[in-house]
Amino acid sequence: MVGSRQAQAAQTAAALKQAARTLFAERGYLNTKIADITRAAGRSAGSFYNHFTSKEDLLDALAADLATTADTLIGPPDGTPHDLSDPRQLRRHLAVFWQVYTTHHPEITAMRQAALVDATLAARMQAIRTAQLAPWTSHLEDLAARGTPLAGPPATLAAAMATLTESLCEAWLTTPDPTPADEVLDTLTALLSHGLTRPTPHPDSQPTPPES
Repeated sequence: MVGSRQAQAAQTAAALKQAARTLFAERGYLNTKIADITRAAGRSAGSFYNHFTSKEDLLDALAADLATTADTLIGPPDGTPHDLSDPRQLRRHLAVFWQVYTTHHPEITAMRQAALVDATLAARMQAIRTAQLAPWTSHLEDLAARGTPLAGPPATLAAAMATLTESLCEAWLTTPDPTPADEVLDTLTALLSHGLTRPTPHPDSQPTPPES
């Protein structure tokens, strides 16, 4: 009986999340009400508050799901160095970013809209952004430490990679007849593989030598 109730509760939470994602995509976060979400999910208004305290709390739960998806796709660290100067490894990282962004586009857009009016969600979105960039920044720092000349500071390069990928994702999602995603990723990989490194290292891209 307990297991059945837990399964039913999980189904209700999932239905509310999916309804919210659909409505956020159709109407926007700010124009979607809790009553709209429960109606679309086929659930009572009271059931919403059994799972979430507010629409903002629901969005935060969707943000947590997004982070879980990213962690699952990336997988646990295996101790193998990540060499973003290797086009194959670079493409894998870009593909994970692309999949997370396109799969969770409704809630990413909703978080951007919510951030305009809610300081807490703005901070949450910034934290997610920082967490997304941290692995790329770390991998680029490792490259610099191994003597690979970078085109700029690792954090700046990581932000540029993310911004370019996000822009392409947005264009791809809103184009009626888009280029296949694999071709876009191949082009993006080729562009970045030539742009991350350069023959002469940027002075801010190299690790600071220890003081003697």
